[in-house]
Amino acid sequence: MFAEMQRREEDVIWIDDFTLTTMLKLSAKLSNAFYGEQLHCVMVKTGHDASKFAVSSLVHMYSKCGKFKEVCKVFDGSCVEFIDGVAKNAMIAAYCREGDVKRALSIFLRNPELNGTVSWNTLIWGYAQNGFEEEALKMAVRMEKSGLKWDEHTTAAVLNVASSLKSLKMGKEVHGRVVKNGSHSNEFISCGIVDVYCKCGDMKYAESVHLLYGFDNLYSTSSMIVGYSSQGKMVEARRLFDSLSDKNLVLWTAMFLGYLKVCQPDSVLELAREFIGKETKVTDSLVMVSILGACSFQASVQPGKEIHGHSFRTGTLMDKKLVTAFVDISLSLDLQRISLFSEKPISNSLSLRFFKCEMS
Repeated sequence: MFAEMQRREEDVIWIDDFTLTTMLKLSAKLSNAFYGEQLHCVMVKTGHDASKFAVSSLVHMYSKCGKFKEVCKVFDGSCVEFIDGVAKNAMIAAYCREGDVKRALSIFLRNPELNGTVSWNTLIWGYAQNGFEEEALKMAVRMEKSGLKWDEHTTAAVLNVASSLKSLKMGKEVHGRVVKNGSHSNEFISCGIVDVYCKCGDMKYAESVHLLYGFDNLYSTSSMIVGYSSQGKMVEARRLFDSLSDKNLVLWTAMFLGYLKVCQPDSVLELAREFIGKETKVTDSLVMVSILGACSFQASVQPGKEIHGHSFRTGTLMDKKLVTAFVDISLSLDLQRISLFSEKPISNSLSLRFFKCEMS
């Protein structure tokens, strides 16, 4: 219908703001950026790129489609001081996603009408996800001083910050807030509390919270497995690991590294056989590096060959760490090293030095 309408422009059937806004909302609902980009071109050609409603819908569409760079371009290239609050919040989120937190803060400060929990939470998460944990905490404090209460999103963001900073004190303070306001029923918050205690090494508190709120929660269980593994408590970690039917690469890697930490290469190789049998495609080379560490530890030839073959069959990214691990085990086992370099040339100075020293 829209295409037919365009063809009939000669019959004085003009495309107006209402038409463009409707079509942009439809593109956003379908998450179809291709149609949205075509509509953007129509807006520019017809002079509607300065329309409040059309530009607001355009920003919303790009945000829904995950096109955050395009959102920033719209802000830089349009007269958008008069766009609606939803679009302005979308712009703040877009700049945060692109790492330009300073620009996001500028939009927030220039628009007093954005003094709501959505805008504050977007900025707090933006600071946290871009590595500015201290600034994220300051924003959370400023939010309360402005008269707004923390909601579940704020609490989850602050717990994320506490976990990144490994601040047990902050984690306990937020935990106390959660107990008082009863928001522990939110699985993201309960998992966040478990994660903080695990990251801080306080597994006693982590176990208590996990048993109370997150026993049937995959994310809480995952945090417990990573926490136990990091402390070398592999019996507890394996018990929880075996209880899960779906296991992601983070959990596999945590288990492998945990067994290596307590010097149990046999357990690594045993688990590696299960891993190879279940995982058809591996995108993270850290898993393979962990298994190869056990092979090198035990000077085991066959598992090393199996991992080498599996990495090529599954298309695992042969980055510097993985190639160095293959070279290291090859040197320690006196295998044929030339094939490794002929299959995948690598400009890794450490690997090349090992290779040249061994061949000399």
